[in-house]
This record gives sequence, C-alpha cells and structure tokens, in this order.
Amino acid sequence: MPITSKLNPTITRRECLAALGLSISSATLDPSRLALAAAANDDLRQTDVFVAGQDGYHTYRIPALVRTTKDTLLAFCEGRKNNRRDHGDLDLVLKRSSDGGRTWSRQQLVYEEGGSAEVTIGNPAPVVDQDTGVIWLPFCRDNDRVLMTHSTDDGLTWASPADITGDVKEPDWTCTPPDR
Repeated sequence: MPITSKLNPTITRRECLAALGLSISSATLDPSRLALAAAANDDLRQTDVFVAGQDGYHTYRIPALVRTTKDTLLAFCEGRKNNRRDHGDLDLVLKRSSDGGRTWSRQQLVYEEGGSAEVTIGNPAPVVDQDTGVIWLPFCRDNDRVLMTHSTDDGLTWASPADITGDVKEPDWTCTPPDR
C-alpha cells in the first residue's frame, strides 16, 4: 500500500523502509531492526502523514524522512500557509512516529520566521549522527541562506538555528539547495 499525500508522489512502505536501510524481508535485517520491520510487514496500509488543508497549512511539499538511533521516524515537510507557491509564508514542520509509521504525532513547528510575512523556510535535509544520536537539520531561508539546527532528544526539541551560509555557499551561487 502506498504512503501518499494529496499533492506528493506515492511512496510505498517498502520504498520508505529501503530509504531507511530496512527491508521487509527479515533475512536481511540485524536483530535490532527486526521488530520495526515486523511491524511494517504485519500491517501494510496507506498513511497520509501530511494532508493539504490540515493543521493550518494550505499545502505540504518537499518531504524528508529519517530514522533516529532510537528507531523513531521523523517526517519533515515544508508547510505552505497560503498557497502552493514555492516562495511565500513557508514553515518547517515535523511529525514523529515511534511505531514504524503506523501512527504519527501531532504536527510540530520546527522553524518559522516572520509570523505572517512571506519568508520561505524549507528544503529540509536531515542527517542522523549514528554515533551520538544527534539529528542535524540544514535548511534554507528564501533559497539563499543556509541555516542549521539540531536535536539532542530524538527530535522532540530543536536548537535555535545558526546561519552557516558563509561556510557552505559559494559567492557566485544564486540559489542554495541544502544538498550542495
């Protein structure tokens, strides 16, 4: 069964698990991941994580998914308040799942800037440090500045972001995707 949102491409649970380094075939799993894979294989179903028009946002775009060292799934997305446009009043939002994606937490605001001003916050690119458990989250402001926040408590809270643009963006670049 696919995992979809009304405006995003369909991703199967198998594809999500593969992206997280898991497999539905228990033969390819180490024992620490068997429970999560068994839960996924046990009840395959469609789950709408972010749904347009809900939780105060017109549209959700640019999803990113990571599995933490505590096997929590973190789903990040741009929350577009007023329309589908790539630029405008966009916030960075998050939902958490501790049961392999069966259920999801209430939506959490990771970062917002300017209240109702048209400040574009987006392009989340989360990375989990497998040694420390810290979740690093670079993202963009107005597709020009690069900011970095992090969480040391499995994605429950997030540090104030630091502007790292000078360290990661070449002077002649006109746009900065976080994967550069």
